[in-house]
Parts: sequence; structure tokens; C-alpha cells
Amino acid sequence: MFTQKIIDSDAFLDMPLSTQALYFHLNMRADDDGFINNPKKIQRMVGASDDDLKLLIAKNFIIPFESGVIVIKHWRINNYLQKDRYNPTKYGDEKATLSLDENGAYQTAKALPEPMYTQEVYTQDRLGKDRLGKDRLIESSTHPTMEEVKAFGNVVSVTENIDSYPPDYPDSDLTIFPFSSDYRWTRDNFGPLWIPAAGAEVELTEKNLPLYSNY
Repeated sequence: MFTQKIIDSDAFLDMPLSTQALYFHLNMRADDDGFINNPKKIQRMVGASDDDLKLLIAKNFIIPFESGVIVIKHWRINNYLQKDRYNPTKYGDEKATLSLDENGAYQTAKALPEPMYTQEVYTQDRLGKDRLGKDRLIESSTHPTMEEVKAFGNVVSVTENIDSYPPDYPDSDLTIFPFSSDYRWTRDNFGPLWIPAAGAEVELTEKNLPLYSNY
């Protein structure tokens, strides 16, 4: 149920006893994939505080989701279940956002940099009173870059083009990876997409299969 590699680590033992106790109780009530849908109820039952739960998150012992569900990060290290006793979690959407690192711990997709936006930039160059030309440029940038471009003396206008979903171009589900309407990605807002490192494992589900199939 628990491995000394985790509970004897300095990171774990440096936490208050109330935080450690909450970790044990969460593990005892997790499903076969390490997911828990009522962490706050368990926190209240054992007399732990909000800070105890926040500390487990900050120390990366549990991973929270927007749905309120959490997962024990080192569940696969702490536990082993035979296949005939294993019941898959009900929280497939949350699980689909996770992968396993080389040690068997859950990890989430890394945060992506700020989305890039397509913009049309019109420039106008003059020499004295004579206009030399007017150019239309199309480039990709982030919002701060766009504001910098607007400040250039020869820029007439900057128009931002942002795709929304459904995108404004035909057959969008067939033209944007992973070519599935389950992933409402556009050219401007793509991902997150986790690319496994060498030796990492990804558990395939119906949800994430389009991401890792061979096309």
C-alpha cells in the first residue's frame, strides 16, 4: 500500500504530521487507479486543514483537477494490483491528461508557452513626401509582440486573427491534429500535448487514443 521510497523521503517527513496523516487516508480511499472524488470530505473527516491539502499539492504528492478530483501521484509506485482484481477508474477524462514517467509516477502535460496568434501587419515607408510602398505582412506572435509591432513608426495597422471553435475553415476536424472532434484544438490554441520521453509509458484509453495512434 505504501513504499518507503516515498514515505521515508525528506520531502514527506518534513511535512506536518496532520499532512502526512491526510496523505495516508487519501491513499486508503482511492480507487484502483489512485483517483479520489471527495478529498475535501476526507479532509474534514480526519480533522485536517485546507493547508494540509494545499501542502500535498504544493509538494507534488497529489495532482488536482479542475473537476475537484485528485490523484495520488505515486500510486503506481505504492501499489500493485493483479489484473483480475483491477477495476478501472471512472475518471477517464482526468486520467487521459496524465502519463507515467520512467519511475511509474503520474505526471501531467507540461505547461505550454503563450499561444501564438496570426496577425496581418500593414507597413508604409516614406521618404520626405513621397510614398515608397505599402507592404502586407503575415506573421505569428504573442500579444506582447503585437503591441511592440504597433509602436513601430512605419506600421499603419495590425489586425489580430484568432481562430475559435468551431474554426472558420472547412473540415477543421480533419485538418488539425489529432483529427478528432473530441479535441477542440485550433491553429491558435493547440494542446496541451504531452510527448513521452524515452522509457516513459502512456496508458492508452479511448479518450487519448487519437493522440498516440500511428497515422
